[in-house]
Amino acid sequence: MTALTRCHRSVYRCISWILVIIFAIIPLLTLPVSVEAQTDGRGFASAVACLNGDVAIATTCFADTIFAPVPASDPALVRVTLSGAKQPLASIGTRQGGYGQRIARHSGIGSVYGLAYDDGSISGVRRLFAAAFTRRFTSFGPLGVGGVYEYRFDDGQWYESFTVPNTGRDRPSGDQNDMAILEDVGKTGLGDMEISPDGTTLYIMNLATRQIERYDVTQPTPQRLEPLSIKYSMITSNRQTLNNLRPFALEFAPTPDSATGNPRLFIGITDTASPNGEPNAYVLEWIVHTDNWQRVIAQPLITSIFNERFHNSTYLWAIQIRKAKENITGWNAWNEQLEKLQIYNPSRAIFHAQPFLTDIEFSPNGQELRLGLRDRVGDLTFFGPPPTGHYTAIAQGDTLNYRFVNGYWQLEQLNSLRKDQVNINDPQQLYIAHRADWLNDHLHSYPGDRPAHVENHMGSILAIPSPSGYEQIVVTSLLGSNSSGLMAYRRDQPHPFRAITLIPPGSNKSTALGDLELLCTYAFISGQLWHDVNGNGIREATEPPLNSVTLQVMAPDQSTPLGEVVTDNSGSYTIAVPPNRALHVRVAPAEFAPGRSLAGMVYAPVNVGGDDTRDSDAHPTFGVVEFAGRHTGNGVTGTALPLPLREELIRNVDIGLTRRFQPAVIGDRVWLDQNQNGLQDNNEAGVAGVSLRLERLPGSAPQVTSYPRTTFSDVQGYYSFAGLEPGSYRVFVTLPDGHAFAPPAIGGDPQRDSDIDARTNFSSVILLGHGEVRTEIDVGLVRLQTQMDLSIDLRAPTIAVVGDELQYTMTYRHTGDRVANNVVIQLEMPVGTTLLNADQPPTRQDGPRLIWQLPRLSQGSTGTINIRVRAPTNIGNNLVQTVTAIATISATPADDNPTNNRAQRITQLTRAEVGVSKSAPAVVLSGDELLYTLRVVNRGSAVANNVVVTDPLPPQVDFVSFLQAPAGSCRYEGIQRTVRCTLAGLSPNQ
Repeated sequence: MTALTRCHRSVYRCISWILVIIFAIIPLLTLPVSVEAQTDGRGFASAVACLNGDVAIATTCFADTIFAPVPASDPALVRVTLSGAKQPLASIGTRQGGYGQRIARHSGIGSVYGLAYDDGSISGVRRLFAAAFTRRFTSFGPLGVGGVYEYRFDDGQWYESFTVPNTGRDRPSGDQNDMAILEDVGKTGLGDMEISPDGTTLYIMNLATRQIERYDVTQPTPQRLEPLSIKYSMITSNRQTLNNLRPFALEFAPTPDSATGNPRLFIGITDTASPNGEPNAYVLEWIVHTDNWQRVIAQPLITSIFNERFHNSTYLWAIQIRKAKENITGWNAWNEQLEKLQIYNPSRAIFHAQPFLTDIEFSPNGQELRLGLRDRVGDLTFFGPPPTGHYTAIAQGDTLNYRFVNGYWQLEQLNSLRKDQVNINDPQQLYIAHRADWLNDHLHSYPGDRPAHVENHMGSILAIPSPSGYEQIVVTSLLGSNSSGLMAYRRDQPHPFRAITLIPPGSNKSTALGDLELLCTYAFISGQLWHDVNGNGIREATEPPLNSVTLQVMAPDQSTPLGEVVTDNSGSYTIAVPPNRALHVRVAPAEFAPGRSLAGMVYAPVNVGGDDTRDSDAHPTFGVVEFAGRHTGNGVTGTALPLPLREELIRNVDIGLTRRFQPAVIGDRVWLDQNQNGLQDNNEAGVAGVSLRLERLPGSAPQVTSYPRTTFSDVQGYYSFAGLEPGSYRVFVTLPDGHAFAPPAIGGDPQRDSDIDARTNFSSVILLGHGEVRTEIDVGLVRLQTQMDLSIDLRAPTIAVVGDELQYTMTYRHTGDRVANNVVIQLEMPVGTTLLNADQPPTRQDGPRLIWQLPRLSQGSTGTINIRVRAPTNIGNNLVQTVTAIATISATPADDNPTNNRAQRITQLTRAEVGVSKSAPAVVLSGDELLYTLRVVNRGSAVANNVVVTDPLPPQVDFVSFLQAPAGSCRYEGIQRTVRCTLAGLSPNQ
């Protein structure tokens, strides 16, 4: 029961169980009520189950295991929910020997601070890592100063995971007062831990080497990698300052580096200014996998802002007893010589806050960066009332917020006076907030009319996104009455909405809590849905957003959405999604139903134009934005975006919908594969009348027209499905009787192979984009039994002149497997033609029909008949006329494949139409020259050959000369007094 309700039991003061339970379970009822975030339920949502319920976090608890040891069952690692439920995960344990000894193996994990949650998406093991921490009076666990432990959620047990080397000395003495450890606090052991955004690497701060350790956690057993050296030269080149730099905090930014796409790791470093300088806090940024470092925050801690942070408190009054007001600073240099610090008698409490930058936390959108400053003095002193000659402390940490403005992180300061409730039990007691108090960190329980201490945060801070659209913030904090726990805030209000007690009243005012870790991983996807009016795949300024539309996040192998979000008035959305796993984002299919506003729309072309802020990321064929793999272009669609990483904010995941799309086509040919080789050979005929059905697959992009569709192959075996919208399709073929499908996918040439699976009658999936033409979906058929197959082909001139000679060539074949008997070949000559001869005379002629009779035709035989005929000599007034010849072949019994027993050819008949005209002046004078003009035109459709024009001259006229005439074509015949012109040929319209 003790472990369920508190982190440890005070050995200095006895309190009733009823009081402990009330403080541990019931949130503080007199907290000011915060304003709910204003939201209409659109634009933000969560597809992460662990964010949607009672959010769980983990923290660590410190207790005395040396001077006055707590029970071994007291928890060192605790799971807490925002509703206040608590569950111990690992006990603190008991020493195995003297005061300087570690916690006994299997007894507990001792002093741990840094936490890192592995969700198991990469390693396959859902676990929580906890790292050893050096502080006074709390023993190291069985792995010592460099120990890392893990709690596994599948079996609810903690394990010794690994030991980081070179982390400093173990507890150096068996002193019950634990004095020798003082100079090691913050300088040995391990600090903060973070798992890389891709879930593969655990980063751990080694406080002794001042390096970042890295471990591969892709497998159940972590493997050490090469440590990372921190580039302290980005801070200073001064040797003494370099020696005073103490790193601890680690945090990955929500957004990657814009140039490389690599994650950005932020490192928090304290300039301790030991022994009597002015401390500073620094934050460095490292671009992972590069040598790119930069200093992003340099925060002096001895400034007017921080020197007044204790105003109007008894804490400040106690300091003023020892120091003039103008000499009081909010922070002080690190110093382990406790007797030289500011000590308040008679409680022997040290009022000398020493900064320790122990946490960095980003807001989910990446636009705010928070620093958690721990008061190191709380790790140097006794937990409760000290014995003579020793000290306790009132730890006074802080939490700072920075906003990213104009390319720099700027400290947030109040620009107007704000009064906060300061006494938990009295809403009327108000306190003027300090300039850097972006959150109310002074709320606690105290007697009297003046707050006892007003900087109560302990140095750990956690940001939690909420499905309702506002950010929740949790910090470790003093709560008053010698208790500690968690304060929970909403970002839109500085006042906490809940306090959760972990260290019960009557315990201490030390820094008795460690890191905070969210037991949930997430990433954010955000973008806009718009109407691509012109269908070009690029968002234009005049194209409207699509609001109030439901988007769904899907696991690729599941039909039930992980979550949904509704676009807001600007068409925008943001949704939390599980990180490091394949995902699909789509418009909910119901939005395209008839009668809905999106009915008739399809997805716009994907990735057009190269501007990610204006293109559409949904694949028009599959109807999803795909996240798969580590690099762009992976996945099923070929346009997949990289997997969302932990806490990453992925912007510009936009979706365009359009009513304008280029129709696509599926089709080709059904043919008889005579040699059964799976390839269309030149002499293999098409098969007519085969039924083909086009089906649209579930999960495709939205459909505009109805499916399935059915068509039949034509006389040449060709078929086509046209007017198709983008999507995934397949073709089903009804197999004709007596046939089987040819073997598919033979030879590697899609224009010649067969594409139907004989087991299913279906083609493989056909993916169609905008305007795509897929005319290589062929169907090969083979016959199942011995049979007869006669075919005939007819060749004829396409153009001929009236009255000219025409030649027809009939080629007949027998490609069947048995003899054909009583074969009859017929040629139906065009009307008006006259047979001249045939190289194989017909058996008989019946009007325009010529008939050849063959008693038998063997398998594989072929033959040719050439026929000469005279074209019709008269086509009336028509300049052009078509005539048709038809060839057929038959046998008794009938052919098994009649589809190729008939052939026809059309010939266009043309003729010449020559006309002549003559012009001359109406009046001329006697003796003058008279000009005659003769014009000859062929208005027909054929060439006029050997055209002769004669023009006898009148008796009164004498020939003088030709002014213009085709060279050599005209002459004057004097005896006949006649002009004669001979033209070899006149083309049509010449």
